[in-house]
Formats: sequence, C-alpha cells, structure tokens
Amino acid sequence: MINKVNTILIGLLALMLLMAAGCTKTNSSVFSWSYQGFNYVADSAYSPASASPNTIISAYSGYSIIEMSSANKLVVGSYHLAGVNTSAYMFYISNVSSPVYSQSGTLNVTYNDNTKMSGNFGATLQDGTYISGSFSDMPIR
Repeated sequence: MINKVNTILIGLLALMLLMAAGCTKTNSSVFSWSYQGFNYVADSAYSPASASPNTIISAYSGYSIIEMSSANKLVVGSYHLAGVNTSAYMFYISNVSSPVYSQSGTLNVTYNDNTKMSGNFGATLQDGTYISGSFSDMPIR
C-alpha cells in the first residue's frame, strides 16, 4: 500500500514539475546604459503604445530614470537627439527634481515589430556629460 502511495505521489510531483516548466516565461528584454562612470541595468523598461503617434521610452534602475521622447512614432532608423521641446529629445533624471536634457546625440532603432523594440543611443547632455546605452526586446505596451 505504501509503495502504491509513493508511486502516485512521485507521479503527481513529476506532472507538477512538467506543468511548471511549460508555464515558465523567459524575458529576453535588456536595457542598460553608462553614465558618469557607472553602468546601469534597468529593472523596468517599456514604451507605452498608448502614446501614439508619439513614442516615449522609459527605463528605470532603482532611483535612476532615463526617458526618450519623440513627436513621431519610432520605426527602424536613426534619430537626432536634440534639446527639450524639439521633435526628438532625451533626458536623464538622477532624481525627479533635477532633469538633465540632451544637447546632441543619436538614437538608433534597429528593430520594432509594434510589440517590442531594440536599439542603442548616445547623447551629450546639457551639463556636458555623456550617456550611452542599448536596449533589446523592450516591450511596447
């Protein structure tokens, strides 16, 4: 009787493990950047689809936030990152009270299938510092 119960329990455990393995979802999204000698990896990054026809890209790493915005939908191509209140700009925020906007730079979108986006960027900011980074399979939600 005990062997039969053990066999049933082992079978149920194996079935649960197979079901759990089938339900796992991997997230291949990576968003990272370098700024003032520090490297950051975003714990959250996305582009809200609801912003159309504009595109906004937001990435968060702890209290560090970067955001890029364009007056147009970003498709595969290169975009000039200018200052605030232009058709495309970028800014880095170390804390919410003191944003630093881009002065010049480039955003390259290498992939966009309307569900995820990949690319890279580099910009000189208004305070003379430089920020660069890349993102792959960033969700568009």
